[in-house]
Amino acid sequence: MEPINVREVKRWNEIVQSMHEYDFYHLAEYHRLDTSGEAFLLYFANETDAFAFPVIVRNIEGTEYKDITSVYGYAGPLSRKSHPAPEAIRLFQEELKKYLDDNRIISVFARLHPLFEDQSSLLQNRGEVSDTNLTVAIDLTLPEK
Repeated sequence: MEPINVREVKRWNEIVQSMHEYDFYHLAEYHRLDTSGEAFLLYFANETDAFAFPVIVRNIEGTEYKDITSVYGYAGPLSRKSHPAPEAIRLFQEELKKYLDDNRIISVFARLHPLFEDQSSLLQNRGEVSDTNLTVAIDLTLPEK
């Protein structure tokens, strides 16, 4: 797992834009607006796929531990493929766990994008995913009448 600092705007955005789908919530410029911690794009690639997970790493006051959260909005992890192979997901999850352990990160809170078809599979069996509301989408490319 390679952590890419938000100051590496060009590299961060090139990786995000190489993913199957992304939103402006994933871009470095949006993450630079959050001042609650340090923004990183956690990047993992192998021969079959690549994954990117934009996060905010925060110190937990009074401890040696940290936590991870999402920026306000819908970021969450991304994959280069629309339906990554289970083995590729497993390797991504293993690398993510190793990064968390190595950096004393004890909790992760991620807001998943409600319009991305299979984003929750990238974190499957790594915690709880709960739907908290409905999302309304309007296709603005359609004519008014």
